[in-house]
Amino acid sequence: MSQGIQSAYPNEKWLCRGAIVAYVLMVYAFYPAFHLSFNTVPQSLYQYLTESFLSGHLNLLVSPSPELLQLADPYDPTQNSHLRLHDASLYKGKYYLYFGPLPVVVFYLPFKLLTGFYPSGGLAAFFFLSLGFIVNFLLLIKIKERYFPRISELQLVLMASLLGFTNGAPFLMSRPITYEVAIAAAYCFMSFALFFLYQIFQQYKTKDIVLFSLCLSLCVAARPHFVLVCFFILPALLIYLVRNTTKNRFTLTMAVVIPAAIVGGFLALYNYLRFDSIIDFGHIWQLSCNNIKALHLELATLGKIPRNLAYSFYFYFLQPFTTGLTFPYFGLLWHNCWYYIDKDYYLEAVAGVLTTTPFILLILALPKLLKIYFKENKPERLPLLRFLLFTFFIPLIIVVFLLLLPFAVQRYEMDFIPYWITLAIITLWLYEDYAGHSKWFKLVKVLFIISAVISIYMGISFGLAYWILV
Repeated sequence: MSQGIQSAYPNEKWLCRGAIVAYVLMVYAFYPAFHLSFNTVPQSLYQYLTESFLSGHLNLLVSPSPELLQLADPYDPTQNSHLRLHDASLYKGKYYLYFGPLPVVVFYLPFKLLTGFYPSGGLAAFFFLSLGFIVNFLLLIKIKERYFPRISELQLVLMASLLGFTNGAPFLMSRPITYEVAIAAAYCFMSFALFFLYQIFQQYKTKDIVLFSLCLSLCVAARPHFVLVCFFILPALLIYLVRNTTKNRFTLTMAVVIPAAIVGGFLALYNYLRFDSIIDFGHIWQLSCNNIKALHLELATLGKIPRNLAYSFYFYFLQPFTTGLTFPYFGLLWHNCWYYIDKDYYLEAVAGVLTTTPFILLILALPKLLKIYFKENKPERLPLLRFLLFTFFIPLIIVVFLLLLPFAVQRYEMDFIPYWITLAIITLWLYEDYAGHSKWFKLVKVLFIISAVISIYMGISFGLAYWILV
Protein backbone atom coordinates (compact mmCIF):
# COMPACT_ATOMS: atom_id res chain seq x y z
CA MET A 1 0.00 0.00 0.00
CA SER A 2 1.36 3.40 -0.93
CA GLN A 3 2.22 5.98 1.72
CA GLY A 4 -0.45 8.33 0.32
CA ILE A 5 -3.20 5.73 0.75
CA GLN A 6 -1.94 4.84 4.23
CA SER A 7 -2.02 8.47 5.32
CA ALA A 8 -5.48 9.01 3.82
CA TYR A 9 -7.06 6.02 5.57
CA PRO A 10 -7.11 7.57 9.08
CA ASN A 11 -8.77 10.65 7.62
CA GLU A 12 -11.42 8.48 5.98
CA LYS A 13 -12.00 6.65 9.27
CA TRP A 14 -12.59 9.84 11.19
CA LEU A 15 -14.76 11.22 8.40
CA CYS A 16 -16.97 8.13 8.68
CA ARG A 17 -17.07 8.40 12.47
CA GLY A 18 -17.82 12.10 12.32
CA ALA A 19 -20.66 11.44 9.88
CA ILE A 20 -22.44 9.01 12.19
CA VAL A 21 -22.00 11.38 15.15
CA ALA A 22 -23.46 14.24 13.10
CA TYR A 23 -26.39 12.04 12.04
CA VAL A 24 -27.20 11.02 15.63
CA LEU A 25 -27.06 14.63 16.81
CA MET A 26 -29.29 15.73 13.93
CA VAL A 27 -31.87 13.14 14.96
CA TYR A 28 -31.70 14.34 18.56
CA ALA A 29 -32.15 17.95 17.45
CA PHE A 30 -34.97 17.58 14.92
CA TYR A 31 -36.78 14.30 15.66
CA PRO A 32 -39.67 14.11 16.22
CA ALA A 33 -39.79 17.92 16.50
CA PHE A 34 -37.33 20.83 16.60
CA HIS A 35 -35.86 21.08 20.09
CA LEU A 36 -33.21 23.82 19.97
CA SER A 37 -35.35 26.64 21.33
CA PHE A 38 -35.24 29.04 24.26
CA ASN A 39 -37.50 31.44 26.17
CA THR A 40 -37.23 35.05 27.27
CA VAL A 41 -39.14 34.40 30.51
CA PRO A 42 -39.17 31.22 32.63
CA GLN A 43 -41.94 28.77 31.76
CA SER A 44 -40.74 25.38 33.06
CA LEU A 45 -39.53 24.05 36.41
CA TYR A 46 -35.83 24.13 35.60
CA GLN A 47 -36.21 27.61 34.14
CA TYR A 48 -37.95 28.68 37.36
CA LEU A 49 -35.07 27.22 39.37
CA THR A 50 -32.58 29.10 37.20
CA GLU A 51 -34.46 32.32 37.89
CA SER A 52 -34.40 31.54 41.62
CA PHE A 53 -30.65 30.84 41.73
CA LEU A 54 -29.93 34.07 39.86
CA SER A 55 -32.04 35.91 42.45
CA GLY A 56 -30.21 34.27 45.35
CA HIS A 57 -33.07 31.98 46.40
CA LEU A 58 -33.39 28.21 46.73
CA ASN A 59 -37.19 28.23 46.55
CA LEU A 60 -39.01 28.94 43.31
CA LEU A 61 -40.17 32.53 42.95
CA VAL A 62 -43.63 31.27 41.97
CA SER A 63 -45.82 31.48 45.07
CA PRO A 64 -48.41 28.82 45.97
CA SER A 65 -51.97 30.10 45.82
CA PRO A 66 -53.72 30.81 49.14
CA GLU A 67 -56.44 28.35 48.11
CA LEU A 68 -53.85 25.56 47.86
CA LEU A 69 -52.39 26.31 51.27
CA GLN A 70 -55.86 26.31 52.85
CA LEU A 71 -56.75 22.81 51.63
CA ALA A 72 -57.28 20.10 54.24
CA ASP A 73 -54.50 18.13 52.55
CA PRO A 74 -52.62 20.17 49.92
CA TYR A 75 -50.70 17.03 48.89
CA ASP A 76 -53.84 15.13 47.90
CA PRO A 77 -54.04 15.20 44.07
CA THR A 78 -57.83 15.03 44.13
CA GLN A 79 -57.89 18.30 46.10
CA ASN A 80 -55.01 20.20 44.50
CA SER A 81 -55.49 19.23 40.84
CA HIS A 82 -56.38 22.77 39.68
CA LEU A 83 -54.26 24.65 42.19
CA ARG A 84 -50.82 23.03 42.24
CA LEU A 85 -47.66 23.84 40.31
CA HIS A 86 -47.34 20.34 38.91
CA ASP A 87 -44.36 18.37 40.24
CA ALA A 88 -43.06 21.21 42.40
CA SER A 89 -42.41 20.37 46.06
CA LEU A 90 -44.47 22.30 48.60
CA TYR A 91 -42.76 22.87 51.95
CA LYS A 92 -43.61 25.47 54.59
CA GLY A 93 -45.63 27.57 52.16
CA LYS A 94 -43.00 27.69 49.39
CA TYR A 95 -42.35 25.81 46.18
CA TYR A 96 -39.05 23.97 45.74
CA LEU A 97 -37.78 21.58 43.10
CA TYR A 98 -37.20 17.92 43.91
CA PHE A 99 -35.38 17.32 40.64
CA GLY A 100 -31.61 17.65 41.01
CA PRO A 101 -29.88 21.01 40.45
CA LEU A 102 -27.14 19.64 38.19
CA PRO A 103 -28.78 20.67 34.87
CA VAL A 104 -29.23 24.22 36.16
CA VAL A 105 -25.66 24.58 37.44
CA VAL A 106 -24.03 23.01 34.38
CA PHE A 107 -26.25 24.28 31.56
CA TYR A 108 -29.19 26.54 32.38
CA LEU A 109 -27.25 29.11 34.40
CA PRO A 110 -24.31 29.44 31.97
CA PHE A 111 -26.70 29.64 29.02
CA LYS A 112 -28.78 32.34 30.71
CA LEU A 113 -25.71 34.35 31.73
CA LEU A 114 -24.16 34.13 28.25
CA THR A 115 -27.27 34.74 26.13
CA GLY A 116 -29.88 36.31 28.38
CA PHE A 117 -32.34 33.54 27.46
CA TYR A 118 -33.65 30.48 29.27
CA PRO A 119 -32.92 27.26 27.35
CA SER A 120 -35.88 24.98 26.74
CA GLY A 121 -36.04 21.49 28.14
CA GLY A 122 -35.46 20.21 24.62
CA LEU A 123 -32.26 22.21 24.25
CA ALA A 124 -31.00 21.07 27.66
CA ALA A 125 -31.81 17.41 26.95
CA PHE A 126 -30.15 17.72 23.54
CA PHE A 127 -27.00 19.11 25.17
CA PHE A 128 -26.69 16.35 27.76
CA LEU A 129 -27.71 13.48 25.48
CA SER A 130 -25.39 14.62 22.70
CA LEU A 131 -22.43 15.06 25.03
CA GLY A 132 -23.08 11.70 26.68
CA PHE A 133 -23.33 9.94 23.32
CA ILE A 134 -20.09 11.51 22.05
CA VAL A 135 -18.20 10.50 25.20
CA ASN A 136 -19.58 6.95 24.99
CA PHE A 137 -18.59 6.69 21.35
CA LEU A 138 -15.08 8.02 22.05
CA LEU A 139 -14.74 5.41 24.80
CA LEU A 140 -15.83 2.68 22.41
CA ILE A 141 -13.32 3.90 19.81
CA LYS A 142 -10.49 3.83 22.37
CA ILE A 143 -11.39 0.28 23.38
CA LYS A 144 -11.73 -0.84 19.77
CA GLU A 145 -8.39 0.59 18.66
CA ARG A 146 -6.46 -0.66 21.67
CA TYR A 147 -7.93 -4.15 22.05
CA PHE A 148 -9.91 -4.98 18.90
CA PRO A 149 -8.16 -3.29 15.93
CA ARG A 150 -9.58 -5.81 13.45
CA ILE A 151 -13.16 -4.67 14.02
CA SER A 152 -14.31 -3.02 10.79
CA GLU A 153 -15.37 0.60 10.48
CA LEU A 154 -18.75 -0.56 9.21
CA GLN A 155 -19.32 -2.53 12.40
CA LEU A 156 -18.16 0.45 14.46
CA VAL A 157 -20.77 2.63 12.73
CA LEU A 158 -23.44 0.06 13.61
CA MET A 159 -22.29 0.10 17.23
CA ALA A 160 -22.42 3.90 17.26
CA SER A 161 -26.02 3.68 16.07
CA LEU A 162 -26.76 1.30 18.93
CA LEU A 163 -25.21 3.74 21.41
CA GLY A 164 -27.22 6.62 19.98
CA PHE A 165 -30.64 5.19 19.22
CA THR A 166 -31.32 2.16 21.44
CA ASN A 167 -30.36 3.82 24.73
CA GLY A 168 -33.70 5.60 25.20
CA ALA A 169 -32.53 9.00 23.96
CA PRO A 170 -35.09 9.27 21.10
CA PHE A 171 -37.81 8.49 23.63
CA LEU A 172 -36.58 11.22 25.99
CA MET A 173 -36.54 13.70 23.12
CA SER A 174 -40.19 12.95 22.33
CA ARG A 175 -41.21 15.05 25.35
CA PRO A 176 -38.10 16.66 26.84
CA ILE A 177 -39.27 18.39 29.99
CA THR A 178 -38.01 18.35 33.57
CA TYR A 179 -37.97 14.57 34.10
CA GLU A 180 -36.13 13.88 30.86
CA VAL A 181 -33.58 16.65 31.44
CA ALA A 182 -32.63 15.21 34.85
CA ILE A 183 -32.24 11.71 33.38
CA ALA A 184 -30.20 13.05 30.45
CA ALA A 185 -27.87 14.93 32.81
CA ALA A 186 -27.22 11.80 34.89
CA TYR A 187 -26.55 9.82 31.69
CA CYS A 188 -24.10 12.48 30.52
CA PHE A 189 -22.05 12.51 33.71
CA MET A 190 -22.14 8.74 34.07
CA SER A 191 -20.73 8.56 30.54
CA PHE A 192 -17.87 10.81 31.63
CA ALA A 193 -17.41 8.70 34.77
CA LEU A 194 -17.06 5.51 32.71
CA PHE A 195 -14.58 7.23 30.38
CA PHE A 196 -12.37 8.18 33.33
CA LEU A 197 -12.85 4.76 34.94
CA TYR A 198 -11.43 3.21 31.77
CA GLN A 199 -8.51 5.65 31.92
CA ILE A 200 -7.83 4.72 35.55
CA PHE A 201 -7.20 1.08 34.71
CA GLN A 202 -4.89 2.07 31.87
CA GLN A 203 -2.48 4.32 33.77
CA TYR A 204 -3.68 4.87 37.37
CA LYS A 205 -3.31 8.64 37.07
CA THR A 206 -4.50 10.66 40.05
CA LYS A 207 -6.20 13.11 37.68
CA ASP A 208 -8.40 10.36 36.24
CA ILE A 209 -9.30 9.10 39.72
CA VAL A 210 -10.35 12.60 40.80
CA LEU A 211 -12.41 13.15 37.65
CA PHE A 212 -14.08 9.75 37.95
CA SER A 213 -15.08 10.39 41.56
CA LEU A 214 -16.33 13.88 40.66
CA CYS A 215 -18.41 12.83 37.65
CA LEU A 216 -19.88 9.80 39.39
CA SER A 217 -20.85 11.90 42.41
CA LEU A 218 -22.39 14.61 40.23
CA CYS A 219 -24.83 12.01 38.89
CA VAL A 220 -26.48 12.17 42.32
CA ALA A 221 -27.13 15.88 41.75
CA ALA A 222 -29.36 14.86 38.83
CA ARG A 223 -30.73 11.47 39.95
CA PRO A 224 -30.50 11.02 43.75
CA HIS A 225 -30.69 7.22 43.66
CA PHE A 226 -27.32 7.13 41.88
CA VAL A 227 -25.92 7.57 45.38
CA LEU A 228 -26.31 3.79 45.65
CA VAL A 229 -23.78 3.39 42.84
CA CYS A 230 -21.40 5.75 44.65
CA PHE A 231 -21.71 3.80 47.91
CA PHE A 232 -20.68 0.60 46.13
CA ILE A 233 -18.27 1.64 43.38
CA LEU A 234 -16.16 4.28 45.16
CA PRO A 235 -15.16 2.06 48.13
CA ALA A 236 -14.56 -0.87 45.77
CA LEU A 237 -12.31 1.28 43.58
CA LEU A 238 -10.39 2.58 46.59
CA ILE A 239 -9.79 -0.95 47.90
CA TYR A 240 -8.63 -2.07 44.47
CA LEU A 241 -6.24 0.88 44.04
CA VAL A 242 -4.72 0.48 47.49
CA ARG A 243 -4.05 -3.21 46.84
CA ASN A 244 -2.87 -3.01 43.25
CA THR A 245 -0.92 0.21 42.75
CA THR A 246 2.27 1.68 44.13
CA LYS A 247 0.76 5.11 44.72
CA ASN A 248 0.71 6.59 48.21
CA ARG A 249 -2.39 5.35 50.05
CA PHE A 250 -3.16 8.81 51.38
CA THR A 251 -3.06 10.26 47.84
CA LEU A 252 -5.36 7.52 46.56
CA THR A 253 -7.81 8.00 49.41
CA MET A 254 -7.95 11.75 48.91
CA ALA A 255 -8.38 11.38 45.13
CA VAL A 256 -11.39 9.12 45.62
CA VAL A 257 -12.94 10.70 48.70
CA ILE A 258 -12.49 14.48 48.34
CA PRO A 259 -14.50 15.03 45.09
CA ALA A 260 -17.32 12.82 46.38
CA ALA A 261 -17.24 14.55 49.77
CA ILE A 262 -17.41 18.01 48.19
CA VAL A 263 -20.39 17.10 45.99
CA GLY A 264 -22.07 15.26 48.85
CA GLY A 265 -21.49 18.18 51.19
CA PHE A 266 -23.02 20.68 48.81
CA LEU A 267 -26.05 18.45 48.21
CA ALA A 268 -26.49 17.89 51.95
CA LEU A 269 -26.38 21.64 52.57
CA TYR A 270 -28.75 22.27 49.64
CA ASN A 271 -31.23 19.80 51.11
CA TYR A 272 -30.92 21.10 54.67
CA LEU A 273 -31.48 24.72 53.67
CA ARG A 274 -34.65 23.73 51.83
CA PHE A 275 -36.18 20.86 53.81
CA ASP A 276 -34.36 20.92 57.19
CA SER A 277 -32.76 17.55 56.47
CA ILE A 278 -29.52 16.64 54.70
CA ILE A 279 -31.08 13.54 53.11
CA ASP A 280 -34.43 15.01 52.06
CA PHE A 281 -34.37 15.90 48.36
CA GLY A 282 -38.01 16.96 48.50
CA HIS A 283 -39.67 14.03 46.78
CA ILE A 284 -42.07 13.38 49.65
CA TRP A 285 -43.34 16.99 49.35
CA GLN A 286 -43.92 16.78 45.59
CA LEU A 287 -47.33 17.73 44.18
CA SER A 288 -48.14 15.22 41.48
CA CYS A 289 -51.05 13.36 39.96
CA ASN A 290 -50.30 10.64 42.51
CA ASN A 291 -50.19 11.07 46.27
CA ILE A 292 -46.44 11.02 46.86
CA LYS A 293 -46.77 10.94 50.64
CA ALA A 294 -48.88 7.80 50.36
CA LEU A 295 -46.31 6.40 47.95
CA HIS A 296 -43.56 6.84 50.54
CA LEU A 297 -45.67 5.03 53.11
CA GLU A 298 -46.05 2.19 50.64
CA LEU A 299 -42.29 2.09 50.07
CA ALA A 300 -41.90 1.51 53.80
CA THR A 301 -44.19 -1.53 53.59
CA LEU A 302 -41.76 -4.42 53.18
CA GLY A 303 -44.58 -6.83 52.43
CA LYS A 304 -45.08 -5.18 49.02
CA ILE A 305 -41.49 -5.82 47.91
CA PRO A 306 -42.07 -9.30 46.38
CA ARG A 307 -45.02 -7.95 44.41
CA ASN A 308 -43.03 -4.92 43.25
CA LEU A 309 -40.16 -7.14 42.14
CA ALA A 310 -42.47 -9.36 40.11
CA TYR A 311 -44.37 -6.52 38.44
CA SER A 312 -41.32 -4.36 37.81
CA PHE A 313 -39.33 -7.24 36.35
CA TYR A 314 -42.15 -7.96 33.94
CA PHE A 315 -42.67 -4.36 32.85
CA TYR A 316 -39.01 -3.38 32.63
CA PHE A 317 -37.85 -6.60 30.95
CA LEU A 318 -40.73 -8.52 29.35
CA GLN A 319 -43.61 -6.12 28.62
CA PRO A 320 -44.31 -6.31 24.85
CA PHE A 321 -44.30 -3.24 22.65
CA THR A 322 -47.34 -2.49 20.51
CA THR A 323 -47.58 -2.87 16.74
CA GLY A 324 -49.74 -1.14 14.17
CA LEU A 325 -50.38 -0.85 10.45
CA THR A 326 -49.33 2.80 10.23
CA PHE A 327 -45.90 4.39 10.55
CA PRO A 328 -43.85 4.04 12.73
CA TYR A 329 -45.47 0.58 13.24
CA PHE A 330 -43.96 0.07 16.74
CA GLY A 331 -45.09 1.87 19.86
CA LEU A 332 -45.89 1.74 23.55
CA LEU A 333 -49.15 1.03 25.35
CA TRP A 334 -50.17 4.42 26.71
CA HIS A 335 -51.21 4.92 30.32
CA ASN A 336 -51.72 8.27 32.02
CA CYS A 337 -50.21 8.82 35.44
CA TRP A 338 -53.44 7.89 37.23
CA TYR A 339 -53.33 4.35 35.87
CA TYR A 340 -52.52 1.69 38.42
CA ILE A 341 -52.82 -2.03 38.88
CA ASP A 342 -53.29 -3.99 42.10
CA LYS A 343 -54.57 -0.75 43.70
CA ASP A 344 -51.18 0.91 44.25
CA TYR A 345 -48.70 -0.15 41.54
CA TYR A 346 -48.48 2.74 39.06
CA LEU A 347 -47.74 2.37 35.39
CA GLU A 348 -46.89 4.64 32.49
CA ALA A 349 -46.06 3.70 28.91
CA VAL A 350 -43.28 1.10 29.09
CA ALA A 351 -41.85 -1.77 27.07
CA GLY A 352 -39.43 -4.40 28.37
CA VAL A 353 -35.79 -4.06 27.36
CA LEU A 354 -35.57 -7.72 26.37
CA THR A 355 -38.29 -7.12 23.78
CA THR A 356 -36.88 -3.83 22.48
CA THR A 357 -33.12 -4.43 22.80
CA PRO A 358 -32.75 -8.23 22.82
CA PHE A 359 -29.07 -8.04 21.83
CA ILE A 360 -28.24 -7.15 25.46
CA LEU A 361 -28.84 -10.82 26.30
CA LEU A 362 -25.27 -11.35 25.10
CA ILE A 363 -24.14 -9.82 28.40
CA LEU A 364 -25.04 -13.16 29.99
CA ALA A 365 -21.87 -14.51 28.37
CA LEU A 366 -19.70 -11.77 29.87
CA PRO A 367 -19.01 -13.43 33.28
CA LYS A 368 -17.84 -16.61 31.51
CA LEU A 369 -15.64 -14.64 29.12
CA LEU A 370 -14.17 -12.60 31.98
CA LYS A 371 -13.35 -15.81 33.84
CA ILE A 372 -11.62 -17.23 30.77
CA TYR A 373 -9.59 -14.10 30.09
CA PHE A 374 -8.62 -13.62 33.75
CA LYS A 375 -7.35 -17.22 33.81
CA GLU A 376 -5.19 -16.51 30.77
CA ASN A 377 -3.68 -13.63 32.80
CA LYS A 378 -2.44 -11.69 29.78
CA PRO A 379 -1.18 -8.36 31.17
CA GLU A 380 -2.26 -6.41 28.09
CA ARG A 381 -5.89 -7.51 28.59
CA LEU A 382 -6.21 -6.99 32.34
CA PRO A 383 -7.05 -3.24 32.28
CA LEU A 384 -10.05 -3.86 30.01
CA LEU A 385 -11.23 -6.82 32.08
CA ARG A 386 -11.09 -4.80 35.29
CA PHE A 387 -12.97 -1.95 33.66
CA LEU A 388 -15.69 -4.35 32.50
CA LEU A 389 -15.94 -5.94 35.94
CA PHE A 390 -16.55 -2.59 37.64
CA THR A 391 -18.89 -1.36 34.91
CA PHE A 392 -20.95 -4.55 35.13
CA PHE A 393 -22.21 -3.62 38.59
CA ILE A 394 -23.31 -0.04 37.79
CA PRO A 395 -26.52 -0.84 35.84
CA LEU A 396 -27.13 -3.84 38.08
CA ILE A 397 -27.32 -1.61 41.17
CA ILE A 398 -29.73 0.77 39.43
CA VAL A 399 -31.93 -2.07 38.19
CA VAL A 400 -32.24 -3.61 41.65
CA PHE A 401 -33.35 -0.23 43.03
CA LEU A 402 -35.92 0.33 40.27
CA LEU A 403 -37.35 -3.17 40.70
CA LEU A 404 -38.16 -2.40 44.32
CA LEU A 405 -40.33 0.60 43.44
CA PRO A 406 -44.14 0.36 43.00
CA PHE A 407 -44.14 1.81 39.48
CA ALA A 408 -42.62 1.30 36.04
CA VAL A 409 -41.78 4.13 33.64
CA GLN A 410 -40.16 3.90 30.21
CA ARG A 411 -37.83 6.87 30.68
CA TYR A 412 -36.28 5.25 33.77
CA GLU A 413 -34.79 2.57 31.54
CA MET A 414 -32.21 5.14 30.49
CA ASP A 415 -30.79 4.93 33.99
CA PHE A 416 -29.35 1.51 33.10
CA ILE A 417 -29.81 0.49 29.47
CA PRO A 418 -26.98 2.66 27.97
CA TYR A 419 -24.39 0.82 30.06
CA TRP A 420 -25.75 -2.59 29.13
CA ILE A 421 -25.50 -1.58 25.48
CA THR A 422 -21.81 -0.75 25.92
CA LEU A 423 -21.21 -4.00 27.77
CA ALA A 424 -23.06 -6.02 25.09
CA ILE A 425 -20.92 -4.50 22.33
CA ILE A 426 -17.66 -5.24 24.14
CA THR A 427 -18.90 -8.74 25.00
CA LEU A 428 -19.42 -9.39 21.29
CA TRP A 429 -15.89 -8.21 20.56
CA LEU A 430 -14.42 -10.36 23.34
CA TYR A 431 -16.34 -13.36 22.02
CA GLU A 432 -15.05 -12.71 18.51
CA ASP A 433 -11.49 -12.42 19.81
CA TYR A 434 -11.86 -15.67 21.73
CA ALA A 435 -13.83 -17.85 19.29
CA GLY A 436 -14.22 -15.83 16.12
CA HIS A 437 -13.80 -18.82 13.82
CA SER A 438 -16.38 -21.05 15.48
CA LYS A 439 -19.73 -21.64 13.80
CA TRP A 440 -21.50 -20.74 17.04
CA PHE A 441 -19.93 -17.30 17.11
CA LYS A 442 -20.89 -16.69 13.49
CA LEU A 443 -24.50 -17.52 14.37
CA VAL A 444 -24.36 -15.27 17.45
CA LYS A 445 -22.93 -12.42 15.39
CA VAL A 446 -25.65 -12.70 12.75
CA LEU A 447 -28.37 -12.73 15.41
CA PHE A 448 -26.73 -9.78 17.17
CA ILE A 449 -26.61 -7.69 14.00
CA ILE A 450 -30.21 -8.52 13.02
CA SER A 451 -31.55 -7.70 16.48
CA ALA A 452 -29.38 -4.56 16.60
CA VAL A 453 -30.84 -3.21 13.36
CA ILE A 454 -34.39 -3.93 14.54
CA SER A 455 -33.64 -2.33 17.92
CA ILE A 456 -32.31 0.82 16.26
CA TYR A 457 -35.52 1.19 14.30
CA MET A 458 -37.65 0.52 17.38
CA GLY A 459 -35.68 3.02 19.44
CA ILE A 460 -36.36 5.74 16.90
CA SER A 461 -39.97 4.61 16.48
CA PHE A 462 -40.75 4.90 20.19
CA GLY A 463 -39.72 8.54 20.09
CA LEU A 464 -42.19 9.33 17.33
CA ALA A 465 -44.94 7.07 18.72
CA TYR A 466 -44.79 8.64 22.18
CA TRP A 467 -44.67 12.16 20.71
CA ILE A 468 -47.89 11.38 18.81
CA LEU A 469 -49.53 10.05 22.00
CA VAL A 470 -48.67 13.01 24.21
